[in-house]
Amino acid sequence: MTRWLFCILLVLFPCIVANAANLEYADYTTPDWWSEHIAVRNPEGSGPGLGLFGGTLKSSVKTKYRLRSNEYAHDQDFYQYLRTRLNGATLGDGSVSGGIFFRVAKDIDGNNGNDWSSNNFYYYTDAIDAQEHDQDWSTRLYYGYLKFSDVIEGTELTLGRTYVDHLQSFKLDGADLQVDISEDFFKVFAYAGVPVSHYVDTDGDYIAGGGVVLQLTDNLKVRTEYTASDALDVKANAFKIRADQSYDLGLLFGEYTNIEGANHYKLGTITRYAPTKTTISFSFEQMLNAFASGDASFVLSPLTAPLSPYNEYVKARLKVQQGITEHVLTGLGFEQKDCTGSESGSNRDYIRLFANIDLIGLVSEDTYISLNADYWNVDDSNKQIVFGGQVSYVLSEQTDIWLGTSFERYQYDADTNSLRDWVRTYYLGGARRFSERASATLDLSYEDSEILGRDADDFADSLAIELLISFAF
Repeated sequence: MTRWLFCILLVLFPCIVANAANLEYADYTTPDWWSEHIAVRNPEGSGPGLGLFGGTLKSSVKTKYRLRSNEYAHDQDFYQYLRTRLNGATLGDGSVSGGIFFRVAKDIDGNNGNDWSSNNFYYYTDAIDAQEHDQDWSTRLYYGYLKFSDVIEGTELTLGRTYVDHLQSFKLDGADLQVDISEDFFKVFAYAGVPVSHYVDTDGDYIAGGGVVLQLTDNLKVRTEYTASDALDVKANAFKIRADQSYDLGLLFGEYTNIEGANHYKLGTITRYAPTKTTISFSFEQMLNAFASGDASFVLSPLTAPLSPYNEYVKARLKVQQGITEHVLTGLGFEQKDCTGSESGSNRDYIRLFANIDLIGLVSEDTYISLNADYWNVDDSNKQIVFGGQVSYVLSEQTDIWLGTSFERYQYDADTNSLRDWVRTYYLGGARRFSERASATLDLSYEDSEILGRDADDFADSLAIELLISFAF
């Protein structure tokens, strides 16, 4: 504990005594990673929509072509997406909203029709190939739901395939109901259905739960939730409680989770001081005992993710963001994890120091630049300093371009069910909006990743090209 306290104070001290300059605005928000540019700033237009029951139904279709290639293999995939969104429809004294997000996909020239194990040399045998064994077009419904708000006064009912997000987050086919008992002071919620997996059959499985939300004061909220599930013949029960206390400078929070006797707690704070444009966030968490997950992995069982990794550990994280001028934002952070149980996968001892500087409209008003650096100390023989950076430039009201590089440790790849130790990505792309309804995005990336370890001579390095064409109506 003394070592933890010393490390925390060592990082905090220079931040506390720093003399920071004022900034015009109190809150900066900048993109996290420009490799996620397509998700963060989707150039999809917004069509006028169709009038429906006093509301508006808007839809979009997106076609994506993807090419992946390395020295051993190549793969071309085709995706077709349909997304609809209903807002503002009236029913009685309440409103109805909803949405559908659906996909079909086709492996154009891959290894479809063969078992995963029949051609181990073929690197790009992935989820589409596996699904095409049973379905010709790899159909996938991400969500499809209707939400009834105040149709019965004080209630919100969601039916269909939806994301349940209270204290825990699940995806299920079923229902989610919230009832306001006492004008936002006391709320209860309950949900039940079949857990959704796009990889295995979950028919016959179930997940059900409920909880309470108490707004004890204007600034203090307490939430509790209990969940029971039976997924892939693994039964589990979970309980979680969280308290959030807001104050003039920010937020304090604490939470405790118990899943089948595995105990986990987390404490943290976020503090923002507007006059000096300083933001400090700190969290401390501990898993007290290992979680026996049985035969279910965290990808398939809806209750294991909150406690992944499964073995005991202690982790602390501190980050300080400081504005220098209205165009410059700097950040400095420290993270340390000690495994009190056995090390495996991404659950291991490490010390990480990280820093970033963001230049917002400094070079020109249409340019955003972010530079970052990480120092990793996993063990005495595994130390490294890595650098990354992102640049985005607005060529015109219709065109954006971006490029950059990023780095990650211990990245899980769901397609190949493997843990990649070192992952370096380089990317370049652009988006063009031809009209309010039509747009296109081109994204190129090269990934240098190591499954077997640093500098290993494996075949995970790959080039990917993605072309997306979108229409809204």
